Amino acid sequence: MFRWAGIATVPQLERMLDDAERATRATAAPGAEELLAKADRMHAARQHVEAATLYRQVLETAPPHWPARPRAVESWLLALWGAKRLEECAEVAARHVGSLPRSPSLANAASLGLLCAVSASGQPWQREKLPVLEGLAQEALRIPDVLADDRSGLYELLVEARAAAGDNAGARQVAGQWLGFLQQQVAQTTDPELRAAFDSHVLSASLALGEPARAVERLMASERDLPGDYNAPARLAVAYRELGKLEEAQAAAERALSKVYGPRKLRVMQTLADIQKRRGDLAGMRKTLTDAVAFAQGIPVDQRPRGVVEAMEAQLKAAAGP
Repeated sequence: MFRWAGIATVPQLERMLDDAERATRATAAPGAEELLAKADRMHAARQHVEAATLYRQVLETAPPHWPARPRAVESWLLALWGAKRLEECAEVAARHVGSLPRSPSLANAASLGLLCAVSASGQPWQREKLPVLEGLAQEALRIPDVLADDRSGLYELLVEARAAAGDNAGARQVAGQWLGFLQQQVAQTTDPELRAAFDSHVLSASLALGEPARAVERLMASERDLPGDYNAPARLAVAYRELGKLEEAQAAAERALSKVYGPRKLRVMQTLADIQKRRGDLAGMRKTLTDAVAFAQGIPVDQRPRGVVEAMEAQLKAAAGP
């Protein structure tokens, strides 16, 4: 068994398949490789604490230029994230990521370390670790073969890091760089579906910049290009809502609702209920929430977005009060 999070490049995939093959063999491989196979099995079984301990032993046992070191560091950080050991995750990233070869593995590891740091809201160690991890993330942005999705994720974490440091002007500056990068990617892409893959990133960057209008043209283009897809109108609803254009926001949410399916429908209904509340349509909001909670009961428990359902149940209960 073997676990991996995120998107892998072809060289990364080849290395992971080699590592996974090792993990399926008996403990015939010596030293670090044997420990890595055991750690991978623990990680696949979601035994995050035990896996993190083994990955640490792997790195202590392996020679300095061991080919599997970058992947082992990534997996160690992922196991620490799964175990919610945020400070240790940030510390491991600060100590090990800078020595990795300049490759997508470094970018993934830098991203995981920074994710742990920005998730540690209010922890006293956070401010100390953020500058180091931000520096590693900025370095990762300069690695040429990092995938566009991963590069966008790094920008998003850098925005969150500046916000966590209380530097709102810095967060907006990075958000502007992020949006510029995304616009460049969209301009270089001719396939409508590939362009639409950047839509959620464009919306997030525009919201972080405080200029949701910057996302509207891109989302309108995707809705024209992909008329059967609910994503563009669902995102337009959010952009219009943040712009205060509530009539347009509700129309977009209703268009999305006519196309969406499965658990995703709940998030669109949540957006619609919020728009109705802002418009003062409390009866409409209550109906949307009631329908959403009823719809959620028919979704398999393991597919049900529990946080969304609980939030809507609480909102419905509050709306039914005096």
